[in-house]
Amino acid sequence: MSIIKYKGTDGEWHVLNNIIPKAIDVTQTSGTSSASVMSQSAVTEIISGISETVESHEDNINDLNEQGETIAYALTDLNDRVTTVTPHPSDSSLHIDSTEKRNLDSLATNIGAISGFTSSDKLKLDTLCRRTIIDWTSKGKDWFITTLKAAVTDGSLEKYGLKVGDEITINGYRYIIAELNMLQINSATSKFRLTTNHVGIIVDSRIECAWNKGGQVSASTNHTLSTGGTWTTGSGACYANSDLHYYLTNTVLPHVKTDLGSSNIKKVSKYYSYSANTSGYDRFGAASGCSSAFREYLDQEICALSEIQVYGSIVWSSSAYDAGEANRQLEVFRVYNMNEIFPSTVPWLRDIASRKKACVAGNYGDTTSTDVNSTAWRHAVGLIIFA
Repeated sequence: MSIIKYKGTDGEWHVLNNIIPKAIDVTQTSGTSSASVMSQSAVTEIISGISETVESHEDNINDLNEQGETIAYALTDLNDRVTTVTPHPSDSSLHIDSTEKRNLDSLATNIGAISGFTSSDKLKLDTLCRRTIIDWTSKGKDWFITTLKAAVTDGSLEKYGLKVGDEITINGYRYIIAELNMLQINSATSKFRLTTNHVGIIVDSRIECAWNKGGQVSASTNHTLSTGGTWTTGSGACYANSDLHYYLTNTVLPHVKTDLGSSNIKKVSKYYSYSANTSGYDRFGAASGCSSAFREYLDQEICALSEIQVYGSIVWSSSAYDAGEANRQLEVFRVYNMNEIFPSTVPWLRDIASRKKACVAGNYGDTTSTDVNSTAWRHAVGLIIFA
């Protein structure tokens, strides 16, 4: 018997002999073929066999179609996840997340190797990929406040296109994002812990002032701070009672509340130095005075930065009483050099260096101290909690 085949829907040839072993008898005779008469039952059996084979292939095709649909759904979902972004409030622009920022930083490094790309060009690109200094006044301060409040509520700066180091200038004051949730200390009993989301903001008034006009850390100008956070008449010592702190709370803070809204400024407890040993040893190695005590002051809304918050450690600070609760470096200064944040400002710090000197952060990146009655190039810079 010769082999009889048919071509299936899969494009392959299949043998029919196994289903019609006796139905057809094909005999080769001198190069020609002759066949016996095919019975009706044989025809029926052939058609049945072909139908079963076709149905089997159709089942396979249906299975493949279902698998294809599953893959298509998975690809669509993946594409949605990759391309989904959060638009900036009242802004159609897209804003990068932390991963994209790292990619841009890497791109900046690679571009720096291109011939003709100067170090100045790279610095500008690095700055673009890092902190943002934009004249946001064209969008209005309400835009900034709304955006910042949304970021604080969600506990994410990047989701709203913000990042540590970003700054805005409102009515002449610079506002710089210092750290998100800087007071969420891992201690349920800490007096300085905030359980709600917040952001620390550095306020650069750009206004020159003295740390203490009288020339001594132990002689403020006729005012003293109570532990409850109110000012009374009298002369007190060290940072708590300094002319600098008085100026920050009575001149700078009202301006800040006008710019950012009084209800957005959080009151917190602080530990300030309030007593000095005028003959104690300091970090100059001389008995020229140092702070000798600190205590808690309630309802504080603004204060000067400490050396530790800027540098990560004390430099000229006379004792641990100067730092108080401000005993860890702010994120903005872990990411950026101090003179990047203060390129033309020399902020007074709250640390005492001696009985006649207080610490400052030099705009050349140096750490130094100067006479407390100095005003030239000595600026009132404070830290607030926005919540």
